[in-house]
Amino acid sequence: MQPAMQLARMALLVLSSGTLPLPALAGQATLQSEPRFALRAGRRHPTSMSTLVDKDTADGHGESALEFPWISLRQSQDQTDTRSLSVAQMATKVSRQHTLPRPNDGGAPDIVEFTILCRTFMGMAVTKGTFEMDLVLTSRWKDPRVAQMVETGKEFANVPSDVPKSKMWNPDLVVTSRDFGGVEILTDFIQVSKAGTVLQVTRMLYTGKNIFDVREYPFDSQTLTVLITSASAMLDEVKLAVSANTSKAGVRPIAFDDKPFSVHSTNQLEFEEISGALRKSRGRFDVVVNRKWGAPLKSLSYPQILLLFEAYSVFFLPLAQFSVMPRVATSLICFLALMSVQSAQMAVVPPPAGASWMDLFNGTVMQLIIAALILNVFIHAIAFNWKDEDFAISVNNEMRYGWAVVAVVMVAVTAVASYGVGIAEFSMLNQVGIWVSSFVYMYWTTRRHSEKVQKAAAAPAAAAAAA
Repeated sequence: MQPAMQLARMALLVLSSGTLPLPALAGQATLQSEPRFALRAGRRHPTSMSTLVDKDTADGHGESALEFPWISLRQSQDQTDTRSLSVAQMATKVSRQHTLPRPNDGGAPDIVEFTILCRTFMGMAVTKGTFEMDLVLTSRWKDPRVAQMVETGKEFANVPSDVPKSKMWNPDLVVTSRDFGGVEILTDFIQVSKAGTVLQVTRMLYTGKNIFDVREYPFDSQTLTVLITSASAMLDEVKLAVSANTSKAGVRPIAFDDKPFSVHSTNQLEFEEISGALRKSRGRFDVVVNRKWGAPLKSLSYPQILLLFEAYSVFFLPLAQFSVMPRVATSLICFLALMSVQSAQMAVVPPPAGASWMDLFNGTVMQLIIAALILNVFIHAIAFNWKDEDFAISVNNEMRYGWAVVAVVMVAVTAVASYGVGIAEFSMLNQVGIWVSSFVYMYWTTRRHSEKVQKAAAAPAAAAAAA
């Protein structure tokens, strides 16, 4: 019972004072050294260890003493934080001591020439705002200190790409316009010369973030941009410059083979960016591509042109009571099918910020189908509400030509707008043209029917007067 009582007393001491000096357990143990444990953030960090040795060996068993550390709950938090800060400062100091300074340290910025070559274009995801390329980044800079790395009698030497910074300075060029995890290094090659020139060639699989302008889809052009900069140097330390050697820049002739785009132009430039305290020299590589519009235009226009012909076919169905449902249902089915086709298109190309050619074309087809539906109902009203089937047949025959002419004109206007000439204006022109012509025609037809009814009502009286 005595050891249990001793442990209970020690627990009370811990709760009351926060420290626990360990006395001899039941008069049998003594402390040989002063062990302490620091408790911080739920973890124990031993600062010293000791062992309690049993001094009583009279029982003849010669058992080792009971081990019980001295626990302190009052370890100084300030001392721990100071120690951690000192370690961080010491690590930073050691890192700086083992990093070779740049060639013009303390002077003008070091000039790093660069070129970028697109070996292969893998594709573009417009909905995600990304594109993929196989790129080769070539950089060159002057550093006279690398001459000692070249063996006597040789002009060049290859060094590992992971050469320590304590042996050779590197501008640390990185691609900044990448997607998350969008750079995979395939090869990294460094060559130094006796003249003090360093050449680094890096091949990478690159997934870049980009803003696409799809307002003129599928007749659009896109600019694919790659941005590079130094990851560790500011504008006053490293300045990028486009290399005069253009043989290693641009796009390979076969890079866009069997792709839905063709290369229009390429450009490389250097610019300076100042964003608050961030001052960087950046390099930019632009590839302007034109979409091959044949295939997407077919997938975009063929279903909708087919639906237009389907909506137009209602004017060729018989005008009788048994055909009322087929005529109206055909127009409604065309409208619902058009909504399905346009929803599928939006899954491929996201809606742009402004008016687009695809919106113009889709809107024109939709309004033509709705106009055909309204005119079809108007013809049925003449035939069965006004009880004038002969006049309704005449109007139906007129619509076989009139609606077709309006549809052809509106689609032609849409084709003119495909060259980027006032898409918003042409969209308004199509809406006004379709609805003004439709309602003007219905008003004119109503007036004609009224005049016909009046003449029919006045005919008996005129005949009687003539008799």
